Amino acid sequence: MPILLYLVISIIKEVSPANNTDADVSPAVTKALRTFAILCKPDSFNGEEEKHTSQSLQLVLSALVYLLEAYREPRGLQPLVLLYAVAILSHSCPAEVLACERIREQVVSTVTSIWEKAGTSKVRKAFIQMCQTLFQHPDSIVSHCYVRSLGPLLCSHLLHATSHQPLDLQEISMAVTAVEVLVSLTPAEHSVSTVALLCSLFSTYLLNTVNYDSATPQAKQLFTVGLEAIKTLASNHPQQFKVVTSNSPPLRSAIEQAFLLHQSNEAAAQKKAAEASKQKQQAKPAIQLKMNFGNFT
Repeated sequence: MPILLYLVISIIKEVSPANNTDADVSPAVTKALRTFAILCKPDSFNGEEEKHTSQSLQLVLSALVYLLEAYREPRGLQPLVLLYAVAILSHSCPAEVLACERIREQVVSTVTSIWEKAGTSKVRKAFIQMCQTLFQHPDSIVSHCYVRSLGPLLCSHLLHATSHQPLDLQEISMAVTAVEVLVSLTPAEHSVSTVALLCSLFSTYLLNTVNYDSATPQAKQLFTVGLEAIKTLASNHPQQFKVVTSNSPPLRSAIEQAFLLHQSNEAAAQKKAAEASKQKQQAKPAIQLKMNFGNFT
């Protein structure tokens, strides 16, 4: 196993493009990453004696450290490759490895560096996807430690979405989905605070009848995203949502106005579509005669 594991890592390192490119991850690298993930699964060393199991965990830990350090080399791993590697490994690595303080600190430090330098939406989407995978890890020890470290980055990104130029709506929607899981990860006694935080965050996207017409197309897109996110919170966490809106009249008012605006826009769109359909049905076909009948007597 040690030889095979490091052979796969070497392939990933050699085949991956230089770390300053945003090129798509090649099929060869993807296959190597999946092989690496399989080798890191606890099933790969099930049935071993306790001593050997401990050695296998250390081996996986060392392999992951090697992969993280490879990114920092002059011609290191491509950012996308490392982000995909962490996302894939989160499904297979033993929780003891991912939650190890040494590994966690290196993962957080490395991916945060990638996030801060991300020049394309492609890299940011890969980062968000990786975060979502870590946040949804079945072992709460893993999910909680990465939520505390990476969750604030996504919240800050969403908070400043109105200034993004150009706006990638899919990227924002992915980040919204990633942070929505924070409520279910929060202890029951703090769930109201988490819902309040997310409601305040999403409410920054809301518009009303006063400013909607003058809003930019980007602001109107964010309005739709924010409203849908608040709907999801209200649907999935109704009790907490009720407490939050009861405790904050301005927030409740903003949400109510946004919903009324949305309903009004939908009604107007339906009316416009109905009128267009009616006009189309009533329109008489205009037939132009192109044949010359001058020779007929």
